Amino acid sequence: MALIAALALILCGVLASASAIVKRKPDAQQLFDKLLPYQGWIGVVVGIWGIVTIIHAFTITIVLRIFPLWWITYFVTGLLELALGFILGFALISKYVLSKNAEAEKKGEEVRAKLAVYQVPLGYAAIILGLWGIIAYIIYF
Repeated sequence: MALIAALALILCGVLASASAIVKRKPDAQQLFDKLLPYQGWIGVVVGIWGIVTIIHAFTITIVLRIFPLWWITYFVTGLLELALGFILGFALISKYVLSKNAEAEKKGEEVRAKLAVYQVPLGYAAIILGLWGIIAYIIYF
């Protein structure tokens, strides 16, 4: 499960920082164009996975005493998955969930606007944490 979370983080990190990556490597645009139709669904699934990860992290707080670095990595992974999942999946969330209530849609857009400022840095952080997750998985498991 930790390895899947790390790979999901890397995928979301790449999608979230796509604009910065394309600036450095314009030929990467073709790859992002292929992934763009699936970005919303990837975001929703990873966002839900992030919620589950955060809840699970709180149920295994005993690990915090034994392996604090692993627990912190796990918890921050959940936070990043939740944030990036919300940013990447906001169009779908808005379309299917928030569109039924104008006030909820407005609040959701405000939260997305606040997070969008941090989208690229969160993307880079997710890539780094995802790579660390793979390394930690190899070392500890």
